[in-house]
Amino acid sequence: MTSHGGREAALVSRTGNSIRVAINGAEDIAEFREKNGVWISEDCDPATVDFALTKLAAKTAVCVDDCICPPELAARLVTMLYESEREPKGIRRR
Repeated sequence: MTSHGGREAALVSRTGNSIRVAINGAEDIAEFREKNGVWISEDCDPATVDFALTKLAAKTAVCVDDCICPPELAARLVTMLYESEREPKGIRRR
């Protein structure tokens, strides 16, 4: 996660609307509380908190076009399903 001036931090715990983080380069654990969608530091300063999984999920979003194969491939795969005795080229059963 990123917080407190853009520095990387590791999430120590999260309960309800508060988090405790170990910020790189800091000696103490920092605590932040969320109020009305804004993270607030122990010193009552607003903070931006970005969780790594949120960024990863946004980057790996799948759209419908990613799931569509060419018609030729689809026809070949369907044919292979119905012709179980036919082995695909390059694949051997053990």
